[in-house]
Amino acid sequence: MKGFHSTVSRRDFMKGVGLAGAGIGAAGLVAPAFHDLDDIVAAKDSMPKRPWWVKKVDSMTTEVDFPIMQRFAEGETMRGSRLKRFEEARLTRPAEVDEYTRLQEAAPEQRKQGILNNIAGLTLRDQAIGTAAQGGITSVTGYRGTFLNQSKAATPESRGVPKWSGTDAEENLRMITNVMRGFGAMAVGSCELKPETTQKFIYSQEPSFKQFIHFRDVDAPSETTTEHIIPNSYRWAVTYVVQESIQVRLMEGHSQGFAPISRYMRAPMIQAGTQEFLRAIGYDALGTDGNSLGIGPAFTTFTGITEMSRLNRGFTPEWGPAVGAWMMVTNLPLPDTSPIDAGMLRFCATCLKCRDACGLLAPNGETDTQWTPEGRYAGLYHTPGKKVYWDDQILCQSWKSIPGACANGRCFGACVFNKVEHGAGIHTVVKTTIANTGLFNGFFRNMDDLMGYGPGPKVDGPNPRAADYWTSPMMINGIDTTVGFD
Repeated sequence: MKGFHSTVSRRDFMKGVGLAGAGIGAAGLVAPAFHDLDDIVAAKDSMPKRPWWVKKVDSMTTEVDFPIMQRFAEGETMRGSRLKRFEEARLTRPAEVDEYTRLQEAAPEQRKQGILNNIAGLTLRDQAIGTAAQGGITSVTGYRGTFLNQSKAATPESRGVPKWSGTDAEENLRMITNVMRGFGAMAVGSCELKPETTQKFIYSQEPSFKQFIHFRDVDAPSETTTEHIIPNSYRWAVTYVVQESIQVRLMEGHSQGFAPISRYMRAPMIQAGTQEFLRAIGYDALGTDGNSLGIGPAFTTFTGITEMSRLNRGFTPEWGPAVGAWMMVTNLPLPDTSPIDAGMLRFCATCLKCRDACGLLAPNGETDTQWTPEGRYAGLYHTPGKKVYWDDQILCQSWKSIPGACANGRCFGACVFNKVEHGAGIHTVVKTTIANTGLFNGFFRNMDDLMGYGPGPKVDGPNPRAADYWTSPMMINGIDTTVGFD
C-alpha cells in the first residue's frame, strides 16, 4: 500500500490523535497545505537544509571506542546523583566540597538581599520567572510523554484500515520530521539500534534510578514498576533537538534559569504528540517521563544534528549550544542519517571562551580531547569509550550555587556559535571559514569578544546583562524558526 489516503477528515484524525483543541502546536499539523499524510511526506521543505559548509562524514568528529563502552544508569551522572558524587569528591577535594556547601547555605540570604536591594538579575521578577518556568515542567501532566504513550489515539486497527506503509525509510523520516517540527522540534535525525554500537547509548536504567531498561525478544513493549521492556524488533532511534531561548542564554547569569528550563517544558509535548501520531498510523515510539531513554548528545551527534564540544555537550551549526538533545525508540523503519563535520569541535581546541566565562573555570582547559579524565576532571563517575573534553562538575555545581552568577550555564551563552541573528552575512562567513580551516580560529574568537557577544565580562556577582531581559524585545522562544528554510 502506498501512503495513507484515509477518508477520515483532518479534524477527526486530529481528534483521534488527541490534539484537537489542545492549543499546543497542533496547528502545525493541520495547516491548509497538508491534506493527508502523503502531503506531509511530499512537502518540499520536509527536510530542513543545513548550511552548505556543514559536511556529512562517515563517522563522528568525537571518537568513540564502542568495544569498551557499556550502558549505564542515567542516575549515576552528576544530574542524577549529585550528593553521591560530592561525597566521593570529599575524599580528594575536601576544600572545594566545603566551599560548595558554604555557597549553598549562603544562597537563600543572597537571594533575599537581591530582592530587597533590587539587584539586576536577582530582583523579585527575575526570581519569579524561574519559579514559573519550573512550574511549567510539572504543569504538562495532561499531555506528558511516557514510556509507552497516552494511548488516546485511535489506531488503524480500530478504524478498520491498514497501517501506514511508506515506500522506504527515507520517506518515513521525511514524514516524522515534519510532524515533529510541527510540535516544536528543531532538527530530527535517526539511526538503527545495534547491540554492538548505538544500543550502548541507551541507559541501563531510567533517569532518577527508575525502571531498568531491557531489550527482549518479545512482540510488544511493556512496563512494570521495575522494568521497561523494549522489543528487539524496535530497532530504530529517532533523535531531535529542542529549542532554548538564545537571547536569554546571552543574558545568562541571573537567577531565572529560564533558558534551560524552557526545553523541558517543550520536550514532553513533542514526545507525547509524536507517540500519539505514530500510534494513529500503526506504529509505536517509546520515550520517558524524565530526560531521555538514552544519552541525548551521543545520539544527536551520531545522527548528524550536533557535534560534541568543549562543554562536553552537543551543539549545532545553526543554534550553537542553546538546545537540548532527546531521542525515542521506535518500530517505524528509519534510515541512518550521517554525522557532520562543521569544524566546531576543532574550533573548541583553541577558543576556550566558554571556560573564560565561568568564574571557577569548570570547563576543560586542555587543548586536546581525552579518552580518560585527568587531573581535576578525574575521580567523578564517568563511562569509558569516548574521547571528549571532560568538565569539572564539582566546580560547575559550585559556580551555579552563587545566586546571579550562573543559573545553568553562562558557558552556553558565551559560545561563539550562539548567535541570534543567524542570517547576518558576517556570521555565515565566519562559520564557513571555521568549517574549512582552523587558520583563523583565534582571530574569530578575539573578534567575538571585541564585538561584545556573549554574556559579557566575567564577574563575581550577577551578570550586568541580566537586566536586558526586561528591556529587550523578545523573539518567540528566543530563536529564529526560519533556520533551514532560507
